[in-house]
Amino acid sequence: TAGRGDAMSRWLLMICLLVCMGLAAADPQVHVHARLQPEPPYQVGSTLRLEVDLLTTTWFTQAPEPAALDLPGTLITPPNGQADKLSENIDNTPYFGLRLTYLISPTQGGEFSIPALPFSLRLGQASAAQAVSTEPIKFTVVDHSPAGTPASLLVARGVRIEQRVDKSATPLKVGDLIIRRIQIQADDAQAMLIPPVKFVDIPGLKRYPQPPEVSTLSNGRGSTDGGQRIDSVSYVVDESGDYTLPAIELPWWDSSSQQARNSSVPPANDSPCQRGD
Repeated sequence: TAGRGDAMSRWLLMICLLVCMGLAAADPQVHVHARLQPEPPYQVGSTLRLEVDLLTTTWFTQAPEPAALDLPGTLITPPNGQADKLSENIDNTPYFGLRLTYLISPTQGGEFSIPALPFSLRLGQASAAQAVSTEPIKFTVVDHSPAGTPASLLVARGVRIEQRVDKSATPLKVGDLIIRRIQIQADDAQAMLIPPVKFVDIPGLKRYPQPPEVSTLSNGRGSTDGGQRIDSVSYVVDESGDYTLPAIELPWWDSSSQQARNSSVPPANDSPCQRGD
């Protein structure tokens, strides 16, 4: 009887071990990778993309929370709650996952170190949440600003500037309204770094600046491709006469060609403003 009991105990122990091994084997595989884009060199005012790929052989049961990133000497925009969906083959094994993107704009030169970023992944077929982290990344930033340019010079891969002028009446009369709207889009730049448009005073018109609209440019798949800023001003006609809204210029630094550039919109001419009845 004792021998039979020992055999039964060993048999139960073996079953437990096999079950545990089966559960362990069922846990999905995870692959984590982080990179900086574009490739160096990096300069003050440019915008870097820290891309974090979270890949697994199963699926996410809950979207991962972005890890906090604090890097003195930079302006950081964390992932916006959206992510690129990924599929990749690693060692002949299909992986599926998400890419979280942080935008980093250095405000000073020097050596920087991005620490390991922790993530807690909740995955299908996993027995518990899996804790993973990225590898630390070091990078160098130099100040290549052209001599005589302001420290706030916009650095971007491309810039587009457009204007729209609306009138409350045609022809204009004293008391009518002119609204000028300037839209600036900058590729690979944070919206907060796009300088505000300076609307000048024009004799005979009363100037009323409007709050700016600042937003990100999305690639349509969850990641950010750049920034957008819209500045508007309202001019109320105070006196009759002929008026011209002057040209607006935006100097910026092309991070692709490493050259100073200038984008602008032309003057906006209007028909004579009458005094009215």
